[in-house]
Amino acid sequence: METNGSRRRFLKSTGVVATAGLGVLAGCSALGGGGDADGAADLDVGTLGNGEASEEVEIDFWLAIGAEDLVQGIADEFNNQSDNITVSVSAEGDYTEVWNQTQQAQTAGDPPDIVHLNAVSTLPAWAEDVVIPAEDLVGTEVDRSSFVDAVSGYYVVDDTLLGLPFGVSSVACSYNRTAFEEAGLAAHPDDVELATMDDWMQASEAVVSETDLEYGVTWPEIGWFYETYFSLLGQNVINNDNGRSAPATESYFDSQAARRVYEWNKEMYDQEYYQLTQEWSDARQSFLNQQAAVQLDSSAALAALSDGAAEAGFKTGVGQVPSYSTDSRDGKIIGGGALFVPTGIEGAELEAAAEFMLWMAQPEQQAQWHMSTGYYPARPDAVEIAEEQGFYEESPQFRRAYEQFTGRAETTATAGAFTYDHGELRSEIVNGLDRMYGGSSVDEVLSSTKSNIDEVLERASSADPR
Repeated sequence: METNGSRRRFLKSTGVVATAGLGVLAGCSALGGGGDADGAADLDVGTLGNGEASEEVEIDFWLAIGAEDLVQGIADEFNNQSDNITVSVSAEGDYTEVWNQTQQAQTAGDPPDIVHLNAVSTLPAWAEDVVIPAEDLVGTEVDRSSFVDAVSGYYVVDDTLLGLPFGVSSVACSYNRTAFEEAGLAAHPDDVELATMDDWMQASEAVVSETDLEYGVTWPEIGWFYETYFSLLGQNVINNDNGRSAPATESYFDSQAARRVYEWNKEMYDQEYYQLTQEWSDARQSFLNQQAAVQLDSSAALAALSDGAAEAGFKTGVGQVPSYSTDSRDGKIIGGGALFVPTGIEGAELEAAAEFMLWMAQPEQQAQWHMSTGYYPARPDAVEIAEEQGFYEESPQFRRAYEQFTGRAETTATAGAFTYDHGELRSEIVNGLDRMYGGSSVDEVLSSTKSNIDEVLERASSADPR
């Protein structure tokens, strides 16, 4: 089976605490200009992993994904081996709040030394000189080729790595194996049929008719999920190579792929197979309370979901996010974030921030974070560490989700949309869905969503420095 109580015992034995966070972001590409290194090119970074700095210093690390105690525990390992540096971790809200507070702190002349940002902030962070490019700090010490292919180019702007990936995720599918068995469906993860939209429809029909579960599937009303549906179908969300070759001016919500996604979604809703949930927590509660048999979430929640299911008395597995057919399956877009150093940091604080970022990029720390949450490691040698420790034998659902992500085709569709006001784009996706669930036709929803997103893109292109 995919998960059971043994995972909890394994994590306890390795001293890792299970927790979960959220991850949503957009893509990034090669640009020109922006990103003043502010003297970072002359930085003399100390010996990798030794935590060297020219004097004793304490630096602040602002976190945006919860799990403050876990991350502070990882930071304390760094503190214990460092001669001069102490890292203090604080959870400062969600991604939007951390982005806004970082800007406010810079204006006040007191920015954090390291900040964890969602990639929807990557373009404005670069364009507005909010961050020092990571490659200007530690480029000679970190080889981009050491990262997983699906991650390596994500934060590269003007052929420069802006941030160090930390907390990489994708949309992941969890299903109730116990309910599938009761419904007479193939339930083993190697055999389960959840690859296509038709598969999801048929599984929902069986679960609703043959078990006590009220719904077949649920997922929160989050724009990131719909961008993932597009990428699986090989469809860019916006033009100009998903906003990578130039600022996007038009969206593709009039595409055949968009129509397939929305018609399927509406039919699932109308048949009462899909339970509409607005928030992450609502969908998780539905799944763990055994209201819905299948749930889409961030892979960051895999640990919490598998533990919660074991406590609730049912087995889970990892299926697939649906595509239109098995022949049209490009892959999933990335989620999560990266570590950035804001401009305005200098002297011993800058040295310390660079040393800590180098340390967090190493496979041991990446593996520890991966095994504690469900976030993916940014580098394959971290996977090797998890494998050597027997982690995937205890928790095969982590490997299954990770391999679904890294096995994708590398295209502009799977790279994800890249635009200045990406948050507004996602809000308009949700607004359109609200209209559909309220009774509007798919034609009207797609037309109005396209029109509204195109207006967002027009405003965004005027702010885009490219």
